[in-house]
Amino acid sequence: MPVIGTLFDDAGEPIPRLLVNTGHGSQGTVSAPFAAEWIASELCGEFAPCTRAELDAFGTMRFRLRQARRGLRHGGRE
Repeated sequence: MPVIGTLFDDAGEPIPRLLVNTGHGSQGTVSAPFAAEWIASELCGEFAPCTRAELDAFGTMRFRLRQARRGLRHGGRE
């Protein structure tokens, strides 16, 4: 599943105007136009082309949230 959206620093704060659009793989012809529209709407300050749940599913913070659910034993931070 691709990774799309704002990048965050170590403290979890968004890095202004630094976005990523990667990991599309063989389905890139389907997912890349959606990702481009999402990033364009983010840069222009418009509404996203999808719901909050969809944004979270593709977002860059999903890895940190998953690690936090797993806990310290699996490499999470306090």
